[in-house]
Amino acid sequence: VSTTDTLFETDGPLAVLTFNRPQAHNAMTWAMYQALVDA
Repeated sequence: VSTTDTLFETDGPLAVLTFNRPQAHNAMTWAMYQALVDA
């Protein structure tokens, strides 16, 4: 589930969710919270 603000990557058994909002110091939005729940 990748969006502009969240990047989701997998490498075998490892999953990485990256918050990508440097202009807001990576502060989370409600959509980012939902992406975290959905991941």
